[in-house]
Amino acid sequence: MGQIASQISELILPRKKTRILMLGLFHSGKKSILEHMELGPVEWKQVTVALTVGVVNTSDVQIAVWDLGLSEKIPWFYYQPYLKDLNGVIFVVDSADRDLFLDVCREFREWIGKDELKHLPLLVFANKRDLLSTMPVAEMVKRLGLN
Repeated sequence: MGQIASQISELILPRKKTRILMLGLFHSGKKSILEHMELGPVEWKQVTVALTVGVVNTSDVQIAVWDLGLSEKIPWFYYQPYLKDLNGVIFVVDSADRDLFLDVCREFREWIGKDELKHLPLLVFANKRDLLSTMPVAEMVKRLGLN
């Protein structure tokens, strides 16, 4: 995974200040991805029981990482401060968790359909591909509506 994360960081880290939003459900692997990118310390803030926000700042990039919970519907105004001046979105999917994939699809469609995000470049990161229970990429693409 370190090599993949390194290749992604080379693609998304231009020389100017860039703000990237990384979304995904709990335990999809966002924190592990950031650790493998080795961008620096992550500042974590518990916003609600179901939302934890982490931010990594370097001289070239700011990545806001949101751990989204399913236990409550969080009002949209909580998110708005993080949506200003974004340059891209990374949506992390646990490709081995078939039980939650319907929830992943619902959250994905809801978020990517937002006016603030739908014009931005999008990377869907199918994480945990090394596990035996992983879903085929073609199936994920179809279920997420990316085809």
